[in-house]
Amino acid sequence: MDGLHEIQLFRGSIGESCGLRRHVVAVKENTLMHLKFKVGQNSCKNDLDHHCSFKAKKHGYDYQQIMLELASISVKVTWSNLQK
Repeated sequence: MDGLHEIQLFRGSIGESCGLRRHVVAVKENTLMHLKFKVGQNSCKNDLDHHCSFKAKKHGYDYQQIMLELASISVKVTWSNLQK
């Protein structure tokens, strides 16, 4: 499968990180995984979109801290390759 695909990981308000579940998404090595966060209240016109990208690698993790006026978002992506 080539091209961009959208997967919605969660929807709604998140008050604490324990409110999130972990998700597994397969990405080809050396490609980019783009994440989009929508920050606002009840999908109003003034919602802010923030984008960040991670390049897929064999092992390890990447981390980004996103500081916004309404929220602070910590994103950690852990990479592990699957053997055929």
